[in-house]
Amino acid sequence: MRVWNGETNRVLTDLLAVRASGQRPMLLTPEQSPLGQKAEQAGVDVRYYSFENNPFIRIKELFQLHRLVKQQPLFAVHTHSSKDTWLVAHHKMFFGQRYKFIRTRHNINRVRDNIFNRRLYRQIDAIVALTESVRHRFDNLVRQNILRSDQFFIIPSAVDIRKFRPSAERRDRTRQQLGVAPEQLLVGFIGRISADKGIASFIEAMKLMLGQGLKAAFVVVGKCSEPLFQQALAELESDKVKVLGFRENVVDYYQAIDVLVAPSLKEAQGTSIIEAMACGKAVIATSVGGIPEVIDDGVDGVLVSPDDPEAVAAAVRRLAGADQTRKMMGAAAAKSAAAKYSFELLQKRTEQLYRSLEEKNGT
Repeated sequence: MRVWNGETNRVLTDLLAVRASGQRPMLLTPEQSPLGQKAEQAGVDVRYYSFENNPFIRIKELFQLHRLVKQQPLFAVHTHSSKDTWLVAHHKMFFGQRYKFIRTRHNINRVRDNIFNRRLYRQIDAIVALTESVRHRFDNLVRQNILRSDQFFIIPSAVDIRKFRPSAERRDRTRQQLGVAPEQLLVGFIGRISADKGIASFIEAMKLMLGQGLKAAFVVVGKCSEPLFQQALAELESDKVKVLGFRENVVDYYQAIDVLVAPSLKEAQGTSIIEAMACGKAVIATSVGGIPEVIDDGVDGVLVSPDDPEAVAAAVRRLAGADQTRKMMGAAAAKSAAAKYSFELLQKRTEQLYRSLEEKNGT
């Protein structure tokens, strides 16, 4: 986890939720990772592992993990990616450890049905899925009785409602910094700039809207490592299209926009979607993965087909010409985010997860 993204943000939130429940969490993470730095700043005990693919290093880390478990007996080990999940699975297989093994699944990719995954998931006590869509990726393993339905816990990612909330003052200040007039429609893309996030659709949709003379400005915030998209955005950059790159603090940009476009091709839940909703913004997103579980189409957002720039442009035009509808949608989004995605709710569900495992352990 050497980059900061929705997954690492969720891991940090989980650590804080466990600590708020009165437990003592410990984080194992690669060196020089943003997650490790942020966790240390939050007062979490951090230990550094490389999690490399090199088999000799993996064996070394297997024994390193075993020494740690012997020194500090653990109630549960919670993994969030493939490498750490296999490391813990091998540790349980080889050393017969009795701690509870929890796996959070962050993506919507199909869980392959093969002998390796069947062996892996037999070691796991509980699986956390961000949405029902993620849970359904395990249906094959459930049908084969490798996993049971009572091993699954749906715990969506959370946002800090005190931080991500509507603020007219921050809206005006950020717009002034961007050179965007208070009354001008501002449409944003905020998040990782990559193919799976649908940036190609957003770029084409911007071209369509600019060509049609839509009176709007656009802002793109996020890290882009793909030269093709860097070039395409550079060609569009103008007084109407602001390309800002990576920003540590994105709250101000959520405040500044009127509409967030999230045209992902696949998405387990969508961190940027719930952050924008919490800030009271209407969201146009694709009906893929877990997004339809987040957005109530026509109530707190708009759903469009994936890989369809014309549909994105049409949805933006509709909201551009309906100020009252857009504001009502934003208000409903803020209410929905506070009700379904608060840190307090995540903490409560996390406590229920651990309590369930304690009861199964007879403690």
